[in-house]
Amino acid sequence: MSWRSERDKQGPPKIEARHQQALSVLALAQDGALGGGFPVAYDASRKRWGALSPAVSAYVACAFARCRIEPPDWQARGHRLLRWLAGVQRRDGLIQSTTLAEPRRTGSLHATGNALIAWCHWQRAHPTSLIQRAIERGAVALFDVLSEEPRRRCASDGIAMASFLPAAEAAYGLALSAGVLRRADWREIARLHISRMLDECDDVLRGTAATPRIAHALLALLDGAGLCQTRDARERVIAALKRTTAHAGPLQRVRGRATAETRLALAVLERSLIARSLEVKALTPRRASRLNQASIKRALRRTGSPSETWPCETLADLMLATSPGL
Repeated sequence: MSWRSERDKQGPPKIEARHQQALSVLALAQDGALGGGFPVAYDASRKRWGALSPAVSAYVACAFARCRIEPPDWQARGHRLLRWLAGVQRRDGLIQSTTLAEPRRTGSLHATGNALIAWCHWQRAHPTSLIQRAIERGAVALFDVLSEEPRRRCASDGIAMASFLPAAEAAYGLALSAGVLRRADWREIARLHISRMLDECDDVLRGTAATPRIAHALLALLDGAGLCQTRDARERVIAALKRTTAHAGPLQRVRGRATAETRLALAVLERSLIARSLEVKALTPRRASRLNQASIKRALRRTGSPSETWPCETLADLMLATSPGL
């Protein structure tokens, strides 16, 4: 099964239809790649799904964990995905950045953070010993790295890390793990890194070109601030991110010429900002609803219907951007 990839010329996109299409193609990817995880994308030259990617699988799992309304029939798929992630976790607790077909199994800071986010959300509702062990191994690994200077430690140990807010997902994942396993020392390290990133946020974002990775890192920082910090700190990160999406902000300036992947990732970030602003009563429910609809329509306006050729991370962003329960 595949979906039309050409631009929709029949008026405003139907949000619910796009949401269901994204879920359908993700289901095809999980079933076609075998094993329970997700590939990076469909391999058109070989006419089959690519090799399974723990890092991509961790992001897809994290995206589903952020849905407050669980998609129908996805609980079993989600459990299979999380068990698979636990099975491919490295001995040191990290999730690898490479696919399973590649000989090197380089550990990844943000992929491990994403896996922890997904595992912790599952463990709270459906506790299992397998997932608890995976959380503990991953959190111990991240605590070990974040207890030092992450860039230096990752460079010396050969751990893959992103150039933009590299500890965002890791800090949020560690903070969630601290709550699940009741570890105050993990929570404190996570809180320190989130505070440091908040201090650097404006400088880091100045003149930055938008990419999906940037949107994903900012989303993790926003969620981490909401979990670890005081209300004042959460309002502070909302204000910082609002400046980046304001009319003259660097992310807003590139929105018109951004790729479809970037527009969808930014829509997820914007909807999360709206939700957090509503929580602190910076928006009325009516205003928040209007902004949500505008954000989704803006992201989908020049985006065709999803197909098997889309990267799985982009499909996850489309699913999350159009979710009724973000």
